[in-house]
Amino acid sequence: MKKKILIFGGSGLLGSFLSSHLKNNYKIVTTSNQNKNSHYRVDLTDVKKTFNLLKKISPNIVINCVAYTDVDKCNINLNTAFEKNVVSIFNIVNSLKKMKKKAHLIHISTDQVYNQKSPLKKSNEDQINFANNYGLTKYMGEKQIVNYKTSTILRTNFFGNSLKNIRDSYSDLLTKNLKNKKSFKIPTNVYFNPIHMKILSSLIEKIIKKKIFGTYNIGSKNGISQYKFVVLVAKKLKLKFNKIIKFKSNISIHRKPNGTIMDIKKIEKKLKIKIPKINKSINLLY
Repeated sequence: MKKKILIFGGSGLLGSFLSSHLKNNYKIVTTSNQNKNSHYRVDLTDVKKTFNLLKKISPNIVINCVAYTDVDKCNINLNTAFEKNVVSIFNIVNSLKKMKKKAHLIHISTDQVYNQKSPLKKSNEDQINFANNYGLTKYMGEKQIVNYKTSTILRTNFFGNSLKNIRDSYSDLLTKNLKNKKSFKIPTNVYFNPIHMKILSSLIEKIIKKKIFGTYNIGSKNGISQYKFVVLVAKKLKLKFNKIIKFKSNISIHRKPNGTIMDIKKIEKKLKIKIPKINKSINLLY
């Protein structure tokens, strides 16, 4: 009998990608807060509804892809960010503990819990330094999971073509702007190491199979500036990039970290693999 995976946020970008990737080997059940394409709709900030749903489905694995990811809105409304990024995680964990099922909980976190002063420097899992309410609340959400023994926290930054026309990914938005020859600003001094959702989904399946627990960074092998990333995407898709307006991000104004390149040695060692460089992820775009 196939193991059952419950994906919170299963109709979102990563959730829909994971559903497609895992459906052949697992029984997939998806939820969302609003979208009708999922099996269930649930408000994770409601502890009773969260528990009742988990009890009804009784999953072997839970993957949480739900988050309040709008950085600017998080900075404006900390209460909303706290409810969606912290309270919802508390409700999931405590519901699982109450059920005593020992399901494997995989929580998708963010690279924005990091902020290196030297932006080309990589951060390992202990070098926390958030620059905004998004990073703060995502880290607080992680803290709700620490005492749940069969849990995996994955700090990541992902991209790829959206499988559903619900919400554009970062690369989708870039591609639309490039195709429409629309001017848009991209910082030259913000560095990261995002990974394609196809590679990330494959790594998550390995984590499930090998029952890997703990906190891990998952990103491409090397980091680049956001500007260089856009240029590489444009070249891959054979689009002109002369409409890009370069600028330097100021953390005190924009409240976004400049250095979020993650050190991925820990997960590579644990899975005994080598994660590819950013070019491999970009080549997966179509």
